[in-house]
Amino acid sequence: MRRFALTALVMVLALAAAPVMAQQSQFTAAVLLGEVNTYDAHLDGDFGVGLQLGWNFDEHWSLQGELMFTDPNVDTPQGTDAVVTPGLLKPADVMLGSLNMTYFWTQENRRFVPFLSAGFSWLDVQYNDMFNQAADPDNVGWGLNLGTGIRYDLAGKTFALGEVRWNSIFNPSMESLQVVVGFGFGLGGE
Repeated sequence: MRRFALTALVMVLALAAAPVMAQQSQFTAAVLLGEVNTYDAHLDGDFGVGLQLGWNFDEHWSLQGELMFTDPNVDTPQGTDAVVTPGLLKPADVMLGSLNMTYFWTQENRRFVPFLSAGFSWLDVQYNDMFNQAADPDNVGWGLNLGTGIRYDLAGKTFALGEVRWNSIFNPSMESLQVVVGFGFGLGGE
């Protein structure tokens, strides 16, 4: 719950800072919803909420940061052989962040804009089960990611987007696939 409150606070502060940052350059912000699956024996995939902030250098290149929060449940405790194994999965808060360079294939008078992005990932897993803290300490790790998706430009400077991102975390060794949709807006610039 602490992580969710922290995520909500970061989102509110970032959205509040958007008009100030827009004075400098083209700035975008989007709210994300989707599924984040971590390929780890102790974590279950779950629904996530997040925020994406972007700073556009021009119509094609953007520096974007994303932060996703999930609270994986333990309602399906099964091993790799699909046999129910009580206690295998543990309750945890998962924060997945990334900083990416994104390229948009923009063309005049085209609303669908495909994009490709790559960058660095950060994963923070905080286990909520106080009886297993010694056996499963919190995990923080860095890695790389690769993503692709499509943005649909709506009226004004609003847009909808869909994105798929593969994250590979080095230590602890963990991989995740996130599939998200979002709604955002642009500020500043032209």
